[in-house]
Amino acid sequence: MKRFLALLIAFTTLMGLCTFVYAEESYSVEERSYDTVMQLIKLFAISEKSDAQILEEALLNMAEENSESLYKVLDAIAKTVDEYSCYYSPEEYEAFRKSLSGTVCGIGVTAIVEDGAFTVVTLLEGGSAKEGGIEPGDKIIEANGVDITGDKADNASSYITGEQGTMVTIKVKKANGEIKEYTLERRIVIVPSVAGEILEDENIAYILINSFTENTHVEIEKLLKEYKEKGIEKLIVDLRYNGGGVMDSGIASAELFMEKDKVIISTKGKSSEETQYYKSEKDGYKFKTVLLTNEYTASAAEIFACALIDNGYAESVGNTTYGKACAQGLYPIGIGGALRLTVLNYYTPKGNFINKTGIPATYHVENKTYKLAEDELPKLSFTHKFNSGDVHEDVEKIEEMLYTLKYLKESPDKTYGEATKKAVTDYQAAVGLFPYGVCDMTTQSYLINSYSEVEFTEDTQFEYAKQILK
Repeated sequence: MKRFLALLIAFTTLMGLCTFVYAEESYSVEERSYDTVMQLIKLFAISEKSDAQILEEALLNMAEENSESLYKVLDAIAKTVDEYSCYYSPEEYEAFRKSLSGTVCGIGVTAIVEDGAFTVVTLLEGGSAKEGGIEPGDKIIEANGVDITGDKADNASSYITGEQGTMVTIKVKKANGEIKEYTLERRIVIVPSVAGEILEDENIAYILINSFTENTHVEIEKLLKEYKEKGIEKLIVDLRYNGGGVMDSGIASAELFMEKDKVIISTKGKSSEETQYYKSEKDGYKFKTVLLTNEYTASAAEIFACALIDNGYAESVGNTTYGKACAQGLYPIGIGGALRLTVLNYYTPKGNFINKTGIPATYHVENKTYKLAEDELPKLSFTHKFNSGDVHEDVEKIEEMLYTLKYLKESPDKTYGEATKKAVTDYQAAVGLFPYGVCDMTTQSYLINSYSEVEFTEDTQFEYAKQILK
């Protein structure tokens, strides 16, 4: 009895102490529960197991009972390292590998994680997202009823991608805070890593790099060879909305613009003594080059940019870049899936660490936004109510407005077809008019008013880059 009372007093004292400490330090319920259990095991359990052994066996038991629970725990452990580290379940790992190869079965967007949300950066041709009205800057917050913000944002693509031809219902938070729902078809989309053209009446070529996949540097070199053969000497490289990708591809792409033995980046691993310098191994192509950057230029795209800027091979126009100066290693593990861990910090050729700060543009230029003046708005005759089968020049103007407002998915053609009627119906419902698909005088008036509020963007950054090269 005396021993029981002594134990009870010890237990009560311990619990009181725990309560006092937690109250002082504002511990969460989870922290209190974990610490209390571990302390009670240490004090009273007849066991020689260490904390590490207890946790290891707990994880293994979870793996046997419920693999999904284990995946969540492993992901939570990885995320304690930093915001870029995570654990990919087998399905998520497969989706990630496909995204690096450039072939994805999804809705046709590229995105970055920003403020804990999967934020759309670009819309790909042929993707259902572009056809459905998704816009750059939209934050995808839910997929098929699953909240994909916060910890799930890093793996959001695995919830959105899937079998070709299947549908996914997503919820999107628009720039104005409105939440909209879309049901979109998953399609195989070849992500175009690189696109290029020679500007008319200019001795200037333009290269758009959407992302750095495994073969991006090969695609860039093909274009550079073509431009050299045609006598092009000036180049605009567009890195805006490029969220990065494969670090080695960013390094190899930068090398194409540099002379031999120039530092591209340096990296440091876990030990501060482990500094590795990546240098160009051969002479590249000589162009007078201007880069276009913005706040969505990140990771491998920043490696490419800082290599050219610091070594004097390019200037940049636009906005300061995102600021991600670390690289992740991918480690497949036995239970399936893979661990993604931040293993390197990288530094610019001048030794700067741009994490969280980004690369300032040589010339800070904002793109201009504007609305059409009253005399620039479409002129309608207001003499006809339009219905299925009607052909009229006003129909084309109506379709142009519906297309800009994201209600019409097809190009304007002067014919009031079924697609136009559906777009009119959707628009009428959205603005509170009777949704019957006939574009009457009231609907036409509303359309012009809505169109007058549209903000268009003038690519001032691109024009500024051209003027520098001229």
